[in-house]
Amino acid sequence: MNEAAARPDEALLAESRRLARRFERAARRVRWQSDSEGIHDTRVSGRRLEAALDLLRGLVPARARRRARRAVRAIRRALGPARECQVNAALLAQRLHAPATPAPPATASLLARLERRRVRRERRAASACSRARVARAMRRLRRALESRATREPEFLAAEWLAGARRRAEARSSVAWSVLRGALASGDDDALHQARIAIKRARYSLERLAASEGTADASALERLIAVQELLGLRHDRNLARDLVLRAAERLQFSQAEAARWLRDLARQLGQEADEAVEGLRRIVEPDASEPARANP
Repeated sequence: MNEAAARPDEALLAESRRLARRFERAARRVRWQSDSEGIHDTRVSGRRLEAALDLLRGLVPARARRRARRAVRAIRRALGPARECQVNAALLAQRLHAPATPAPPATASLLARLERRRVRRERRAASACSRARVARAMRRLRRALESRATREPEFLAAEWLAGARRRAEARSSVAWSVLRGALASGDDDALHQARIAIKRARYSLERLAASEGTADASALERLIAVQELLGLRHDRNLARDLVLRAAERLQFSQAEAARWLRDLARQLGQEADEAVEGLRRIVEPDASEPARANP
C-alpha cells in the first residue's frame, strides 16, 4: 500500500500545500496583470483550498485553520466582480461580432462600456492581490498546514477521516436539497444559492478523493454537469440584463440598435431557461440522490 493510501491525512495536507503554491502563483499573475485567466485560476484554486481547509477540521489547530481560510476567501471574493465582468465582456463580444447576425454599429457603445469597466475591475483585482496581502495569506496557510493537533497521530488520522467523509457527504446532501428546492420555486436567488452549494459539494468531494486516492466518478460528474448548467444560466442572465439596459439607453436615439439588443436579450433569456430545463433533466428523473449524496 502506498503512503497516500495508508495515510489520507498526509495526502490531503500535501495536496493542500500544492494548492497553496498554485494559489500564490495565480495571485501573482493577477497582480502583474500578465494574462486574462489569472483571476479565474486564483478563484478556483482558492475555492479548492477552502474546501481542503474545511475537511482538515480536527486535524490541524482550529484557530490557524480558520484564519487561513478567511484570508484565502477574502482574496477570492475580492476578485469576483472582475471575473464577472470578464465573462460578460467575452460573451457579448462574441455575440455582437457574430458574422451570421451582425450588430448595428451603435451597439459598439455597450462593448466600450464593458471594456472600461473590465479594465477598472482588473486593476482593483490586482490591488486585492497585493504582495503584502498574498504574503499574509500564505503565512497563515503555512501555519495551518505545518501544524498538527496534539493527539496521537494514528488515532487522530482515523477519527479525522471519518469526520471528513461525513462533512463531504453532508455538503452533497445539502447541495442536492437546495437545488431541488430552487428548481421547484424557480427563484433566482435560490438558484444562485444552489450554485454556491453545488460548488462547495464538488470541491469537497474532489479534495476527499485526493486524500483517499479514489473518487466516486459518477457523483463528481453529476455535480460538475450541474455546476456548468447553473453557471451558464447565471452568465446568460447577467448578460441579458446588461443588454436590456443598453437597449433602454438607445431606444430613442438608435431605435434599430435597441431592437437588435432586445432580440439578443430574448435569446440570452431563452438560453438561461434551457439551462434550467437541462438541470431538471439531470435532477428530476431520479427522485433519490446518489448513495453518497444522501446517506
